[in-house]
Amino acid sequence: MTDTLLIIIYSLIAVLLVVLIIFVIRLFSTLSRLNKTLDDVNTKIEKLNGLFNIIDNTTDYISVVSDKFIDRVTGLIDNWFSKKKKEGEIEHE
Repeated sequence: MTDTLLIIIYSLIAVLLVVLIIFVIRLFSTLSRLNKTLDDVNTKIEKLNGLFNIIDNTTDYISVVSDKFIDRVTGLIDNWFSKKKKEGEIEHE
């Protein structure tokens, strides 16, 4: 009885070992394919990097232009109100 039980256990261990070896081999092939895919993605991202730099520079330029425009408009409004205030002070005297 114990001999047959040992034979069954050893054969199950052998089958488990074979299954684990097959699993590891498939895991390595899957990791290899994943590595190739990641390399392709990195290549495509590097190609788009120039486009992102152009977009970034354009938004920076638009921001600078809009800030200058807003500064000039607020300066004109301040000047206009300061002239009105000075005219009001002169009329009171």
